[in-house]
Amino acid sequence: MTHASNAISHVDLTYMDTSGKQHEIRAEVGTTLMLVAKGNLVHGIDGDCGGNAACGTCLTRVDESTLAGLPPPGENELELIDGLGVSIASHRLACQIKVTPQLNGCIFHVGQPA
Repeated sequence: MTHASNAISHVDLTYMDTSGKQHEIRAEVGTTLMLVAKGNLVHGIDGDCGGNAACGTCLTRVDESTLAGLPPPGENELELIDGLGVSIASHRLACQIKVTPQLNGCIFHVGQPA
């Protein structure tokens, strides 16, 4: 006998890329924001280090309400964001954020502010 699962497997995310283009993407829960962006050709997310929080090429601006629901950044991520000269209060590395059901409908702004 099989049971239907009520678990959410995908969520809807919006990325605003560095050229100002909006990307509405259906993302699989459990992957990272960086992999979702790269897989959907979002301009400005490079992920040069492969998701190891070592390069900063997946820097993403996140609104305060979304940030409040994310796990805290690790030491490597904090050091890298500080070294990029942007605020940890509004930025995270997309490679360090797993897609969860709670991110459904969230907007992520790629790259550093102009």
